[in-house]
Amino acid sequence: MLQVALGYSGLLLRHKNECDQGYVDLQGIALAACRGVDLVQMLLALGKKVVSQVSHSSLNDEILKIQKLLSRNIPDTLDITLHLSGDMRSVQADQTRLRQILMNLWANARAVMPEEGTLTIETANIDLDEGYCQTHTGIKPGSYVLLTVSDTGQRMRKRVLSHMYEPISGAQEA
Repeated sequence: MLQVALGYSGLLLRHKNECDQGYVDLQGIALAACRGVDLVQMLLALGKKVVSQVSHSSLNDEILKIQKLLSRNIPDTLDITLHLSGDMRSVQADQTRLRQILMNLWANARAVMPEEGTLTIETANIDLDEGYCQTHTGIKPGSYVLLTVSDTGQRMRKRVLSHMYEPISGAQEA
């Protein structure tokens, strides 16, 4: 169904100019269908029905895409503050899973801040040296991209904290 919406809106847009009546509406249909495709891919990845496809991407671009996608579903009482480094290295990641992680972080923040609050997302390039890696098992020295997410919501209960890497159950109980 999404392919039909994308196909027909694309065909109609091809025969219209930006100043034509209905052009903006057709663009909205095409954009909504694209977002629907992204959402389906995220849901399939969540259910582990999709093979991971790793590629180079911009973490900042992915954050901005998810912000646009979810901005309509976030209450006005929840402020989102972005501190995105301007000189970010690209990351090698599965874009669908990366978007899923970001969506889960947004959903969790919304759940723990039902009245009001601030979600802060920061990105930065970091270099980890041998000394740091000796005290953190499994990490090798080198250049990395850092994603920091914080919110002003309530702290998680111990039972919820034990499930924090399980996106659905952790978000439902938060």
